[in-house]
This record gives sequence, structure tokens and C-alpha cells, in this order.
Amino acid sequence: MTTQPSLTAWARACVCVLLSFVAIESAAQTVPRRLEVGAVATVADLTVAPYAGVAADVDVNLSPILAIQAQVAREGERGWWNTKLGVGMRATFIRREQWLFYGGARPGWSRISAKVDGVSIPPAFVLDLTAGLGVRVRRRFLARFELERDIFAARPIEIPFLSSPPLVIDGRVGSHWNLKVSAAYTFGACIPAVREPSATAGPWVVGMASGVAVSTGSRPLATLGGFFSRRLNRFVDFDNEVSASITSDLPAGFYEGGRLVQALSGIKLGVRDRRLGVFFKLRGGVTTWSHSRTASKPNVRQSGPAIDLGGVIEYAVSPTAVFRIDVGETVSLFTENLLLYDITVTRSFGSSDTYTLPIRLGVGFRF
Repeated sequence: MTTQPSLTAWARACVCVLLSFVAIESAAQTVPRRLEVGAVATVADLTVAPYAGVAADVDVNLSPILAIQAQVAREGERGWWNTKLGVGMRATFIRREQWLFYGGARPGWSRISAKVDGVSIPPAFVLDLTAGLGVRVRRRFLARFELERDIFAARPIEIPFLSSPPLVIDGRVGSHWNLKVSAAYTFGACIPAVREPSATAGPWVVGMASGVAVSTGSRPLATLGGFFSRRLNRFVDFDNEVSASITSDLPAGFYEGGRLVQALSGIKLGVRDRRLGVFFKLRGGVTTWSHSRTASKPNVRQSGPAIDLGGVIEYAVSPTAVFRIDVGETVSLFTENLLLYDITVTRSFGSSDTYTLPIRLGVGFRF
């Protein structure tokens, strides 16, 4: 399983938080149109060796703050190509006459054309988290500049051998950063401006959520948990969640294994339009696994601090009932681990950052 430094995640989170605070008085100053069609180019990969990338996307604006986005991308270099297809949500936090600031989450699948010892690489789950600045260059044309966090969950590869057991290359969860530019043309009917949120029963929301968290070896774990939040003002909520995997059968690894339990607390920042709310979330807490491998014990609990980044969509079904979608990534920080290598020798595995990709649906009640 590959890991990435958490400094870039912290930097992106801080930028998003600062820009989200500017969202005060961010009711739509301009009226968006229903459809946007654009072409996208990858300017630079900020994590690994640079490669080319092009994409086409179609956005359907459901409201001034929320859009459905579908994208087909092809990226890579000579010798291998990666084709990605994703469908997700894009939220506009700030909209002005000549510019706008937005964020998005787009889950999907990717397929790499290259092979490993003649064996095709299986499709991988991907999650693209974006933060972008749009600039209106003409009445119906937008230029966009995006910072994209491309998270992938590669599946294991089994390479057969004639006279020995097959070689298994473990699955992994990894990520890299892309800098992208795009041009979009807008057309269709105009969408009414953002309106003040309708009256609700109260500032507290308490509910249950269930979904999956993709972890070690790109294995999805079914999860169940609860959440509660309190509205601090129109743009900021105090948000908390506790969740656990339903089963405890993930094989023990150096840092992960058994049952996953996460407790997170922080804030979510965004905008509301009547029944709809779209937020960026930044939370901290703890991740714990019930079984991991160490020198002293074959199965031991492993815990560490966690940082949770992503987005939340809430829809008020009624004044007291709320439907919620959570998507993002959780970075867990683990300290040095010792593994028994043979009877007298131990091997040290240094501190590490590990990833889980949670996607959850929930229902809550406001009071």
C-alpha cells in the first residue's frame, strides 16, 4: 500500500477553509445557465513525473450552487494510457460577476492500457477531489484553473508462473496531485438566484449513516455509524461522526487489519439554497484497527490521529428530516511498528500515513 505525505493535504485544506470563509454574502451575483460543456488539459502532475492529459466534461447545473459533472479523461505518456470515467458533484461556494470559486468530488473508474508481465491491469476505483477558480472571459465562456487530488484504489494483480505459485502484487491506495486548465461554454435556460434558507426546526441534526470505506488492497469495507452537527451560522456547522466497519475480517497488516473504527470532529463550511446545502469538511480525530502485526503480538490494536477532508451534501426532505451524502478521504498517521522477521530478528516499519476513502449515505433529524 502506497502512502503520501500529509503536508500537501494540510495546505489544500487551509486554502479551502480560508476561501470558504469569504463565502459570506456569496449569494449568486450572476445567473448561471443550465448546461456547461468544456475541454480540459492537464498542465502538470505535481507528485510524479509529468505526463499529458486531456478530458471532456459536461455539467448540469441543478441550482446556482450545485451541479452534476460527468467527465471522460485520457492521460499518460508513450507506452501506457489511462482512461478515466467519473460522475460526481461540483459545488460553487463563491460566485461573482467575473469569477467563481468551486469544489467537487467525482468518483469513477480508470483503466490502464499497459500490462505487467503480459497480465492486464484490472480497472481501479478513483476519486477526484477538486478545488478550482473560474474566470468569465466572455458572456458565455469560462476559463477554469483546477487543483485536483486524484486518489486511486488499485486492485491486486496475480501473475502466473509455470512451475511455482502465482506472484501476487498487492493492491494499494495511493494519490497524486494535478494542475489543470479548461474552457467551458454555457448555454440553456437561466437558473434563479440563491434564496435564503427556509425556516427549520432547529440548529441540531442527529442521524445514522452507512456506506463503504475503501482501504488496504483497495478492499471496500461496509460501514455503519452515527453523526451529529450544530449550525453555528449560515455558512459554518460544527460536525461530528463515529463509524465502524460491520465486519472485522480485514487481514492483519503492518498498520491496518481487523475492524476499522473512526471518530472525527471538526467543521463543515459552505452555502445553502432553501432545502439544499453543499459543504467542504475539515475534521480531525482518531482511527483505530482491531488487528495489526507487531513483534510482540500477532494481533494487536493500532490507533493513530486522523485528518478527514472532503465534501457533504445535505437535502432537507422536510423541516425536521435531512438526507446526507459524505464523500472524501481520511488520512491516518501511525507511528513506528516492529514486525517479527524470524525467531531472533525484528524488522522496523517506520511511521506512515495511510488512506481510507469513505462514501456514506445518511438520514438525520433536526431539532
